[in-house]
Amino acid sequence: MKNRTHSTSAAPLGFASRLRLSTSAVHTRAEKTTFIRGFLRGTACPASYVHLLAALHPVYAAMEDETRRLAATDPVIARFHFPELYRTLPLERDLMLLAGPDWARTVPVMAASQAYVKRIRHVAATEPVRLIGHIYTRYLGDLSGGQVLARIAERSLGLAHGAGLDFYDFDAVPDIASMKTLFRARLDELGTLPDAATASVIDEANTAFRHNIAIFEQLEGNGLLSFIRNLPLPWVRASRLPAPAWGGVPAAAN
Repeated sequence: MKNRTHSTSAAPLGFASRLRLSTSAVHTRAEKTTFIRGFLRGTACPASYVHLLAALHPVYAAMEDETRRLAATDPVIARFHFPELYRTLPLERDLMLLAGPDWARTVPVMAASQAYVKRIRHVAATEPVRLIGHIYTRYLGDLSGGQVLARIAERSLGLAHGAGLDFYDFDAVPDIASMKTLFRARLDELGTLPDAATASVIDEANTAFRHNIAIFEQLEGNGLLSFIRNLPLPWVRASRLPAPAWGGVPAAAN
């Protein structure tokens, strides 16, 4: 009687799945920050939302600038150059509406945001493949959970008909599900790179999540914003009021 052997080994994971699993712990940490939990409960206040957008603006500006520059000569980065996902201009439109035309002067730049930008510029200059970790962390998250956050923000902040929510509106993407599928397919293609390169992408994605956590923690750590959150601002929970144009936000958030 011949011995029969049965293969019990599962098919190897694609790189997109490996990346998701390898960042799951820090991803969960980000979701459990006090700021994000409050956002999901619908308790975000106008000041904290404006500061979140202002913190993300230089991050996207740096990431998109470096991706565009590197994509011209680096075929790996070029595979992740999706101009239709750019968020810099939508963020500027939201900030213009919510914080007024002088938002770049009146809304202080957070230290956590500055550190995030510095890291993006550094990896783009020294080890460009790591930039993919940042592209993955921000864009795929925006295409997924960001859509849920948009609905919550619209309700809790009383933003009329999506005004002030351009950041979450991918109007240049005809089908978000297809875009996410394409993005993951491009990630799977990275599986052909040397192990050191894929390890760098995973490591940098974890770093990107930690930078996001630092922003959330700095936002929540501001005592003045916590105080403002409890003020009876009449438009915060209005169902369909026009979004206000702010002349400024508390400088103490920095």
